[in-house]
Amino acid sequence: MKPLYIISFIAILAIGLFVFNKKDSVNTYVSGILVEYDSKSLITDSSLIAIGRVESIKYVEEESTIRSDENDIFTIAELQIEKQILPKDSENTKIYIKTLGGTFGNKSLMATDWPKFKEDERVLVFLNKDPNSDYYSVTGLTQGKYELSDTNQLGVSDEEREIVRKVFGTDMTTGDLEIELQ
Repeated sequence: MKPLYIISFIAILAIGLFVFNKKDSVNTYVSGILVEYDSKSLITDSSLIAIGRVESIKYVEEESTIRSDENDIFTIAELQIEKQILPKDSENTKIYIKTLGGTFGNKSLMATDWPKFKEDERVLVFLNKDPNSDYYSVTGLTQGKYELSDTNQLGVSDEEREIVRKVFGTDMTTGDLEIELQ
C-alpha cells in the first residue's frame, strides 16, 4: 500500500508542477492591407523566382520594424533550390527566406497575409533579396508563395488556388509560368 501512496504523491506533484508552473503564453496578431498583385507586377517586382523544397524551419525573435518598442517573431525557411526560373544565370543552391510570424518559446505571432512555410514543402516563390541581410523576402506576401502539386500545379489548397486565379487570371503550372516569362 505504501508504494501506491508514493506513486500517487509523485503523480500529483508532477501534474501540479506542469499545470501551475507554466509561463502564460503570449499571442500577438498583426494585420495590414494587402496590395493586390497581377502576374506582371509580381514578376517585375521580384529579383528571384525559384522552385525548391523547404529543408528546415527555425523561429527567431528580433526587434520589430513595424511596432515600436516591441519584438516580433520571424520564421526563417531554408530553401533548397531545385530550379531557378529568374534570373537563369544565378547559381543559388540554398537560400533563406524570412517571413513575419511564428512561435518562439511561449510567444506566438500570427501575421495575416504573410506566407507560411512547412518543412519538406515543395514551393514556387517570388522573392527579393534584403540588401541588409542574407535573407530573402516574399514578394506580394501570400501572392508570392505557392505550394506545388505533384504535377507542378501552383497552389495545393483551395485558398492558394484562389490566389493563383486572382494573380494569374487562371490556374497555372510552373511550365505555364516559364512560357509566360519568355
